Amino acid sequence: MTKAEKFDAIKNVVEDWRDWNKQNPDMLSTPLSCLSNIVKFVDKQHEKKGE
Repeated sequence: MTKAEKFDAIKNVVEDWRDWNKQNPDMLSTPLSCLSNIVKFVDKQHEKKGE
């Protein structure tokens, strides 16, 4: 993976996360739940892409 590809992949996850967070604002009630939800969310994204 080139640096540009890595950047795009991270950017896509961040954008997906922002969209998802807009639909689920209560998920960000505490910093810890925020972090664990980000991890779960990223795991789900990887599953979707079959990685």
